[in-house]
Amino acid sequence: DEMTVEPIPFVSVEWKDRVFFDVRRGLGVNVVRADRFTMGLALGYRPGRDEDDNDRLRGLGDIDDAAQGHLFASYELGRYRGLGTVSIGAELEQDFGGGDGMTISPGITFDHQLSNSVSLSTELSATWASDDEMSTYFGISPEQAARSGLQAYEAEAGFKRADLDL
Repeated sequence: DEMTVEPIPFVSVEWKDRVFFDVRRGLGVNVVRADRFTMGLALGYRPGRDEDDNDRLRGLGDIDDAAQGHLFASYELGRYRGLGTVSIGAELEQDFGGGDGMTISPGITFDHQLSNSVSLSTELSATWASDDEMSTYFGISPEQAARSGLQAYEAEAGFKRADLDL
């Protein structure tokens, strides 16, 4: 029932148009960087969750931190009047540790060039999550139910969220 908004500054550093580090994906490499198509890999960090984070989590146990692998691709559709540059893309994220969950996030991005040195990007995406991902973060096993007093719940794969990034 609880929702939070967390503004996170986006920091990104790129070396020779191939190797990068950014806050969201971690350390990565653009394996393919063609005229309109980009595909790459990255390895990042996903923080876990402590049952002490919220009273409603008591008895559910902790979720360990995890390394997170990213496979991503994007294709620039072109420049459109009023919309700027439009791109479509998708990202697959796999946790190694924690809940071992996987997510797939397709999206569309609009890049608006405001001046020679300033641009504004808007991205709309949705995230589908695997059974492991949903069970780890939203499921309640019979053992957890007995410890927490909450009702057991079997979470299944499905859409986890929709995002609008600016």
